[in-house]
Amino acid sequence: MESDYIINLDGKEELHIPYSVYFKSPKTIFLETNDNCLIGMISELQVYEGYIYILDHAFAKCLFVFDMDGRFIRKIGSVGNGPGEYTQSKDFTLDTKNGFVFIATSGAHINKYQLDGTFVQTIAPKLERENIYNIQYYNDKLYLNVLTYQSDQDDFMLYEVDTQTGAVLSKSIPLSYNMGWNMPELSHRRFLSRSSDSPKFTNKFMKYIVLLERRLRPILNYKAKIFQLQRR
Repeated sequence: MESDYIINLDGKEELHIPYSVYFKSPKTIFLETNDNCLIGMISELQVYEGYIYILDHAFAKCLFVFDMDGRFIRKIGSVGNGPGEYTQSKDFTLDTKNGFVFIATSGAHINKYQLDGTFVQTIAPKLERENIYNIQYYNDKLYLNVLTYQSDQDDFMLYEVDTQTGAVLSKSIPLSYNMGWNMPELSHRRFLSRSSDSPKFTNKFMKYIVLLERRLRPILNYKAKIFQLQRR
């Protein structure tokens, strides 16, 4: 098909690509270290308007904010069981249009904050038996990569939900297109190009990278029927 775009990795003869191809003037940022911002590992990182957002889901279990000089600014939420707190922080996404941060917490819950850290609400999408592992804001919607224990091949990997009510608007991409693999791996990033106009979704064993647009569109292998959204 004319819409196919094939990348032949086997025929690639380039042995290395220097950083200077992509970066004009690299800069090392040393992050401030004190009792309020001890990071065990960087699970996810995004930069927005002069601030660096760093998630450590394994050790500190918090979302930290630093400025571009590495100075610690604040935490978004904290570990605990009260309003705005969480016992897990599996992923986060920025709504730069409206000024919000969403953090995927325990089970199927999402905490919503203003960029200054003010807690807004907890969103609990009705996902039946699924847990949320990765989230992406795009175009006034949240896209959730979910995990279903005791799943079958017709279960869906990607949910589209309302950012205020958590209502499920659509489900797409059956588990069978990830070769049936349905184990939690927080180290694997499902959402790519997260700050772009068209974020992308893939999974560990998928043969597709999917654009999150009005209609989901594969960009490596085009089979449109696979990714049509199923509206509720």
